[in-house]
Amino acid sequence: MKSLNFEILRDGWPELAGLGGFAESYAHADPASALVKLRLFGENLTKDIYRELGLPKPDLPTFVDLLKNDAFIAITPKVTGAAMTPSSTKKGARRYRYYVSMDVIKNREPSDAGIPRRLPADLVEAAVVTELRRVMRAPSITAQVIAHLAREGHAFAEADVISALQTFEDVWGQLFPAEQTRIVQLLVRRVTVTSEGLVIDVRTDGVSGVMRDMMAPRKKVAAE
Repeated sequence: MKSLNFEILRDGWPELAGLGGFAESYAHADPASALVKLRLFGENLTKDIYRELGLPKPDLPTFVDLLKNDAFIAITPKVTGAAMTPSSTKKGARRYRYYVSMDVIKNREPSDAGIPRRLPADLVEAAVVTELRRVMRAPSITAQVIAHLAREGHAFAEADVISALQTFEDVWGQLFPAEQTRIVQLLVRRVTVTSEGLVIDVRTDGVSGVMRDMMAPRKKVAAE
């Protein structure tokens, strides 16, 4: 089954692409089946890694055995980092906002000395907004949103959906801060700070809801 997010695997790993496509198609209609397909995706991906790298395996291993095997752990990139929380300080009449690592707050040694312990809030928030703008312009997201809204029974014309996605950047600048915050909370699952930079995990399934809310007033005005 073709998908929006797994086709990059099709040429080299068609089975993984197929499992990912099924999980994607079941995500809303049958979440339990989607989880089963994702479990199979994980199992097959792990077996492919063992085969491609020739890793030694224990006898009759379970999936968990394969994940906890020392040979597998040795070639798996370690996930490091710490949660960060917003904070601020005031100097004179000016307030400075920033994000501070929980390592600092809890007075503990950082898991990776290369990870910043404080970051200016403007830097983090600008990176998040830039990523949201990029996601909104992606053709795969456009197709996903159109299909999702159609499944929900909304009678939005495809041209209107495309226009709403393409003008998101202009609309963003006109929103009140509280509304911008609400959209970020809907669309951003996690921001991870690493020694290489920021990794922003966007909930692409949340884009449809944001677009629906943005387009509803247009539909009402058109009707009037």
